[in-house]
Amino acid sequence: MRRTLLPILIISILFCMVLCACHSRGGDTPMTEPSTTQTESISTEAQTTEPPETEPVTTEAEVVTEPLVEDYITRLPYVVKVTRADLQIFKGAGYDYGYVNLLRPGIYTIVEEKRDGEDNLWGKLKSGMGWIDITKATTVNKTPVPISVGLAERAMIDSGSCHLYTAADTTGLVNLIFYANEALTNVRLSSLDYVEESYMVSDELYTLPTLATGKPLVAQLPFPGDLTTYGISFTDARGAVRNFAVSVSGRNGAIVINEY
Repeated sequence: MRRTLLPILIISILFCMVLCACHSRGGDTPMTEPSTTQTESISTEAQTTEPPETEPVTTEAEVVTEPLVEDYITRLPYVVKVTRADLQIFKGAGYDYGYVNLLRPGIYTIVEEKRDGEDNLWGKLKSGMGWIDITKATTVNKTPVPISVGLAERAMIDSGSCHLYTAADTTGLVNLIFYANEALTNVRLSSLDYVEESYMVSDELYTLPTLATGKPLVAQLPFPGDLTTYGISFTDARGAVRNFAVSVSGRNGAIVINEY
């Protein structure tokens, strides 16, 4: 009888211990089963952080526009092809700065830009020679001048590769260089007087039968005052007689040439 009750007693004690253990753990939430509230919160957060739909952004490579003068400043440096023979160089960005020289046709690099008080856009030459009016540089001259004038460098005068005229009065000479942009004949260099709103030849200084494009004329002339004017006349490639007045600007020292 005692042997029969002993196993029953042991089983009863073990069963009671299991029940007590389960009761003590009944208030805990299983770690592997998240609550419904937590699941909904995570789902809502994921929805709020999703980026809204937007229009497709056009990349710069897809935008194709014609180059404008105003756009140059956004893509410095750039190259300008100068085809006109009357473009001048100045010491600064504006016509009030001192005149440097004439810019011969060619390809030039612009490294800086500025606008002057007259809203002209100026570009600084990479060579350091000075500044040019970008609008004029990129505009084709519809009526090309057959002759252009600038300041002659000493090397050109000494080279012997030019026609040379030197005035008798050597006080304060300005070394002008005349470039023929086409074949010219019957060339005459004169001093001019301004009479009744027109120019008249006062003295013929120098003549040439022809002035070719490859050999310019250097004229060493005095300019005693702002109103001193010289003239150059010739027959152009089409057989027309042309007359031009040449003077020095009192504003910036630029060489001014006008047909009359």
